[in-house]
Amino acid sequence: MQLTKEHYNQLRTALLDGFGVKELDATLRTIGYDLSDIAVEQSKRPTVFHDVIEAAQKGDWIDALVAAMKADNPTNKKVNALPDHFPDANIMTEVETPEQPARKRRKAGPVLPPDWPEPAIPYTFISPTRIQSTIDGKEMVLVPGGEFLFGEDKVKWYLPPFWIDKTPVTQADYKRFLDANPTHRVPFRTEEWATTYNWDQVRRTYPSGKDYHPVVVVSWYDAGAYAEWAGKRLPTEHEWEKAARGTDGRLYPWGDAWRDNHANTWEAQIGETSPIGLFSPQGDSPYGCVDMSGNVWEWTSTPYDAKSYRLRGGSWYYGQVDARVVNVYRYNPDSFYGNLGFRTCVSSL
Repeated sequence: MQLTKEHYNQLRTALLDGFGVKELDATLRTIGYDLSDIAVEQSKRPTVFHDVIEAAQKGDWIDALVAAMKADNPTNKKVNALPDHFPDANIMTEVETPEQPARKRRKAGPVLPPDWPEPAIPYTFISPTRIQSTIDGKEMVLVPGGEFLFGEDKVKWYLPPFWIDKTPVTQADYKRFLDANPTHRVPFRTEEWATTYNWDQVRRTYPSGKDYHPVVVVSWYDAGAYAEWAGKRLPTEHEWEKAARGTDGRLYPWGDAWRDNHANTWEAQIGETSPIGLFSPQGDSPYGCVDMSGNVWEWTSTPYDAKSYRLRGGSWYYGQVDARVVNVYRYNPDSFYGNLGFRTCVSSL
């Protein structure tokens, strides 16, 4: 059978809300299935749940899965809101389909084209180019599929559509992640430079007044852990660059020439991180991404070499040359500094 995208998202949201990987494995065993036979990579929970749903569709045991979920987690509201039977999208009649237009009913906005790139996370619809993740609460923007000019040499590069956080992950965003993961370390270093950014290790709270500053003192591993919790991932450097410069090969999010009062770089003389959006909208990218130049360097998933990963965007500690969207920096994945942050992205279904 085949679920509609609406039903897929409903089932996946219930799994994310009600089950961990171990709990789901136990539930699957009650109906005769073994998670190790379904999901090869079990360290990434959203990927595991996607693999289970795909297997259940191919094997036609979606209804059995839902019944087992309800039996094993009877108090979870999202689990119990699942219908006992999901219709097969492949055999819906011509009469049924217009009466149940998944996109029109779920989206309280304009009618969307049939090829609209549905994000692969649970979300709230804002507009055809804006959604809000229901896991970490961050607004995300659509970067359409197609070619763009990559790098200083402006090489034509194709990317499928994807969604990316409108802003870097903030201290308040990261607090939600840490509250959901009480054993994960808080951002803290013993060096003097870190005093401004260190979290309280006992209370697990961020520095006062920095709710909407980008979270810093986070490693590549920390950024990846947050992304996994949110059902997302770090962008590749190609995705990051397209989100920052659009398709016309500009050097900064706003155009080819440097402009004052468009980014938190050395020229602004702020001397630390700034609240996200301080230089918006004038400093925004063509897709509406905020702080793609300056404020904090952003981790990507792309290796620089065998020992380090690429970062993009420049920071408050660096100047306008480093804030060009083509500029590349590198750090070891276990590096922590007061000008390193990140944002996350997600592919479409």
